[in-house]
Amino acid sequence: MNRRRASVQVVALALAGGLLPGCAGVLGPRSVTISEEELTRHLAQRFPVDRRLLDWIDLRLETPRVVLRPDTNRVAVDMGVEIRERLSRRSFPLQIGLDSALRYEAGSGAVVLSDVKVRRLGVTGLPENVASVVLQLGAPLAERLLEGMAIHRFTQQQLTSAAGHGLRPDAIRVTPKGVQMTLVPLEAS
Repeated sequence: MNRRRASVQVVALALAGGLLPGCAGVLGPRSVTISEEELTRHLAQRFPVDRRLLDWIDLRLETPRVVLRPDTNRVAVDMGVEIRERLSRRSFPLQIGLDSALRYEAGSGAVVLSDVKVRRLGVTGLPENVASVVLQLGAPLAERLLEGMAIHRFTQQQLTSAAGHGLRPDAIRVTPKGVQMTLVPLEAS
């Protein structure tokens, strides 16, 4: 009986002490909230990204910023892009705004961008020939580049801890406070 009481106390202390960060009490709903700042910081680790477009344009995608869009259950990703003509070596700044849903990939323990769509592409100041190529190829390239990119990865320790308490990540919801991941019992598959 003492052993059972001790294990209940250990679980209670682990939950209260943040072993399952953001989780409510044992009887209430369980969730983890990832802030806008955390999402931006994690995504920024993969940038800048350099790509060649055709053989005469180099693109550099600068560090993005994530903005929560709880009204649509999506996130916005805004970033600067530097376009450089290889022949003339002239550079032109570009601003791109994307919109994305989120999904959880159990295999990698990551929250990833999904259904990425360009919502804004600013090409002011570009020569007409470069602007037409950027508009034609830039949006699909940006969408492909960011589709499936992780914006948060749970540590193995966090996943093991949740599983040890009979929980696994499930539904994702974008809220004003951050991206909320609901944890459900392992049996609820």
